[in-house]
Amino acid sequence: MAYTIYLDIDENFQCEAKIKNASYKNSKARLIVKNEDVSLIFEGKVDKESINIPIKSSVVNKLFEETDDATATLEVIVESTVVEPWTSEVKFDKYNKIEISEVKNVVTSSPIVEVSMPKKENVISENSVEDSKPVEKVSKKSESVIRENNRVSKPTEKISLEDSKQKLDLNKKFIIEQFNEYVKKANINITKEDQIKILKKLIYKIL
Repeated sequence: MAYTIYLDIDENFQCEAKIKNASYKNSKARLIVKNEDVSLIFEGKVDKESINIPIKSSVVNKLFEETDDATATLEVIVESTVVEPWTSEVKFDKYNKIEISEVKNVVTSSPIVEVSMPKKENVISENSVEDSKPVEKVSKKSESVIRENNRVSKPTEKISLEDSKQKLDLNKKFIIEQFNEYVKKANINITKEDQIKILKKLIYKIL
């Protein structure tokens, strides 16, 4: 099983050790981490029953990465004799990790501006139907004919051409105003051309 050395946290290499036939007080220990290109040596202490060697991550992460391969060897020097009681493969890793289990694409909705335009009213002016009905010429001598309740009567009073034209203009204006008011109140969607056609027929029938 490979020995793990962390690249982002300091740690201590520790192991139990018993030195026989020599004094541990004069003994030294070191951990050698190396591969084909790099070699690092960390020195530590030898106690009566253990060995403790500090490993500085600031030194390791300058020379090694997570994908690198290396070996670690423990050397103990006892009275000028070098002993290698332990050797292992090394795996480099990071102690502090952030694991992401799911990634979501969250779209922030943009503000929506709704604009409603006022409905354009189709209002027909009097000039639009000025030529809707030909004006009947009435001579001073001729008698005007008045249609009332679908009955024709001939009044004895005579009217002039100018008076007749004024009355026709007033009647046309009244009809146009009433028609526009009705279209507005009833909210009828009708084009201007259609309104002119309808007004022409109304004026012709009424007048």
